[in-house]
Amino acid sequence: MVRNNSMGLFKFVILHIFWGLACLAGYRRILFNCFGSLPSGKSMLMLCGIVAATGFAGIYLEKRNARNWVSIFLNLSIGYGIYTVLACYGMKKIFITVCLALAIYVTFQYACCVLEMDSWVVEGEYRIPQMRVAQIACVAQISAGLGMALVMAVLSINVLTGAIVMEDGTVEAFQESAAGWTIDNHMETILKLQPDIWDSLEDEEKLEVLQTAAYIEQYSLGIPDHITVVVTDLEGCTLGSCTMEENVIYIDTDHFNDGWSWDVLNSVCHEAYHCYQYCLVDVLGQVDTDSKNLQMFSRVTAYAYEFNHYISGSEDYESYYSQKCEIDAREYAEEAAYKYYEMVYDYLYETEG
Repeated sequence: MVRNNSMGLFKFVILHIFWGLACLAGYRRILFNCFGSLPSGKSMLMLCGIVAATGFAGIYLEKRNARNWVSIFLNLSIGYGIYTVLACYGMKKIFITVCLALAIYVTFQYACCVLEMDSWVVEGEYRIPQMRVAQIACVAQISAGLGMALVMAVLSINVLTGAIVMEDGTVEAFQESAAGWTIDNHMETILKLQPDIWDSLEDEEKLEVLQTAAYIEQYSLGIPDHITVVVTDLEGCTLGSCTMEENVIYIDTDHFNDGWSWDVLNSVCHEAYHCYQYCLVDVLGQVDTDSKNLQMFSRVTAYAYEFNHYISGSEDYESYYSQKCEIDAREYAEEAAYKYYEMVYDYLYETEG
């Protein structure tokens, strides 16, 4: 690493703070993932603490030498990278492990070369020149910083393309409080669907409201695996879609930002019902052949056929619109969204008069 100083100490500190905050804004939108079972607030505090600690350590160690843009990049990369590895390791275990192992290997190999060249024995003690220790530390910093940057870059690409999904950060895990996922028990969050409140919410708060609604729908429909809501750019005029195998609901960015709150809720309920339909089809596949002819499975048989021969709106809108799975999902979503609407305004009437 370049050890020269291209800026004063004050500027070095200010730029650390500025770019640390700027990176935080982008990180929250793309890569932020809750750590373990911690809620989003505490996870964010953990992230800020790690970044602040690594930044402070970097500034302290580089206050005399290496006050430059490379040091700022590496310090921030290591801080954000440490949290990313801790919070997202399960998503890309092999890739992250390889990156970390490679960084350690490069540092180890360099250290071995340095120790073989520049070490000596003085009065029976093995000593290493201080300059060489500093060089090894620099290589370790470069290896770690670049390794972390590579991990975050690959994860970002995967998130933006929808290949992986970050956890939303809802306070309770669905499995831990399933009995509590009703509109009544989460009325404080559902009240934020009121248009005047919804329009004033930050994106993270809006997503928390939609995720809460998704959990409520999951509990109401009896879907075994929890549903995750993701906001992303969808093709054409598509407002929402889902990957039913993974129970992931995608809401279009423009719809999320500009749509009426109750319409966005309708999209979540619509896609949640598709996840429910997939569960029914999965159950149908486990039933013996004779039982599949029971009338109770007639709708599910239609769902199974349509899922295998699905017609998207971009192919043939009329055929898409008339599919049984879409008709039932629209009907359910309209009734479900109206139920939220009705319960919100009944609650307001009772509490405010």
